[in-house]
Amino acid sequence: MDYAHFVHHYLSQWITFLFTAVPPRSRGTFVELLCGCMISPEGWVTRVIGAITRTKHWTTYFKLIERGSIRTLSLARATLSLAIKIQTDEEIPKGTAKVVNLTIDDFLTM
Repeated sequence: MDYAHFVHHYLSQWITFLFTAVPPRSRGTFVELLCGCMISPEGWVTRVIGAITRTKHWTTYFKLIERGSIRTLSLARATLSLAIKIQTDEEIPKGTAKVVNLTIDDFLTM
């Protein structure tokens, strides 16, 4: 499996895994914000929303974050479960070092 397919495969699996912590109605907006976080140079929500091609009005993103449509404890648990799953996963292509970079900010310190 070449690197691009490797990244696509695992990124799809990881996003699908995180879906379990998000209500079905909010999943599309969640994916847009998650992808925006990956390509945005800063972590500010306004930069994230500006980095994506929005399919919804900006208030939809605001409501998702500010009004607690996503249970942060469930999402934090899913994120930590995913990190543990990645660390114990042995499906690493030959010739690739097993390195996991994990950045923990105040989102996970509750």
